[in-house]
Amino acid sequence: MLATPGYRHLYVVLAWCCLALACVEVVLPLVPTTPFLLCSLWFSFKGRSALAIWLLRHRRFGPLIRRWRRERSIPLGTKRLIGALLLLNWLALLALGVRPLLLLGVTLLFCAVLGFIWRLPTTIESGLGTSPQERK
Repeated sequence: MLATPGYRHLYVVLAWCCLALACVEVVLPLVPTTPFLLCSLWFSFKGRSALAIWLLRHRRFGPLIRRWRRERSIPLGTKRLIGALLLLNWLALLALGVRPLLLLGVTLLFCAVLGFIWRLPTTIESGLGTSPQERK
């Protein structure tokens, strides 16, 4: 089902918002970039925007999206990095003396994120995870 013109504009705006969040997360690696890229790609396809093609061909974002579409997996190094960053954030909250109820909520959220990340298939390669064909 194709989106009506009004919804197409909404999808394109949402696609750009997700892309902006993905760009922020490249610099601040608290949250993985790939989910925001995938949302941006989905919204841009729904809105029939040229952004979808641009994302797939992008030098930095393209390999992440193509790998996810091909393998539906996360590199082991990325999983370890996410775990380490979540642990560091939790320790920082503990050191700052946040309220116990808030710390409990954050702990549950972080455990849910880790559970989701670790249940996904793992690829051996790390970094951007581009295959030799994609590096050309």
